[in-house]
Amino acid sequence: VREMDILAIQAYQTGMLLIIIASIIVEFLFITNTLSMNIKDRSKEFGTLKAIGSSNLQIIIFLSLEFIIYAGIASFLGIVLGLVFSGVSVFILNFSFSRLRINALTIKFTTLLASYLTGIIITLMAGLYPIIKALTLPVIQTMHWAVSRKKGKIPFWPISMVIGIVMILLGMITRDSVGSGGFLEFQLLSWNFFVVGTIFLGLLFLEIGFLHFLPHIGGLMIWYRSMPRTIATRNIRRESQKSTITVMVTGLALSFILIMGITATALIEYVPDYYNDKFGRIGI
Repeated sequence: VREMDILAIQAYQTGMLLIIIASIIVEFLFITNTLSMNIKDRSKEFGTLKAIGSSNLQIIIFLSLEFIIYAGIASFLGIVLGLVFSGVSVFILNFSFSRLRINALTIKFTTLLASYLTGIIITLMAGLYPIIKALTLPVIQTMHWAVSRKKGKIPFWPISMVIGIVMILLGMITRDSVGSGGFLEFQLLSWNFFVVGTIFLGLLFLEIGFLHFLPHIGGLMIWYRSMPRTIATRNIRRESQKSTITVMVTGLALSFILIMGITATALIEYVPDYYNDKFGRIGI
């Protein structure tokens, strides 16, 4: 076996691990940005609590417990969806690239537990900064906080998702010219590299668009039919719904990314089997 073939497999495995780390960093920044917007929307609520005598520490503890509950539920849902999509991914790979012969995919319980706890911890870490920043504002400023919004512009998320879908379709169409074996034998700046790179960039654009769309889901809850009678309780319910959905969807997305990244890394372990059949037994 050529040394370059073995190095290519090792580089592919390392690349997938780097993708997981990069996804965690991107998700951390996304959660921080999303929670910053959410905290600004609720700054008037915090100003009211401070005006009636609540301390900053009490508000931080209250919001931290709120984030833990929401992130815990969301991480569980994200893991479930991640496992479902992992099974679908294995089925698609078996169907499209039969020479890999992936019979089953096993993910350890400790891996699931680590992903679950990682989602909660990262959500807490990302939420502390916007909370502390909002609580350092004067009470008068938080009571009269107004968030300006620009209208008349096309949101970013549909453009990103459309670009991602187009690139994925382009990669899937051109994949037929590569073949099932050639998919694992691409070289830099080759046609196979173009196909794989196009699909990967399409998935990246699709993920970015989806992450930018998640905060808008909270706004849909405002139109909940069973609205309370008084304006005060209606506002409290509206802000609570927005906060719940925002934290849960971000935690769900994080857990989903973790599970899919772990699945992708586990799938790479089957790549040497393909080379074993072609070149004989190899050791990595």
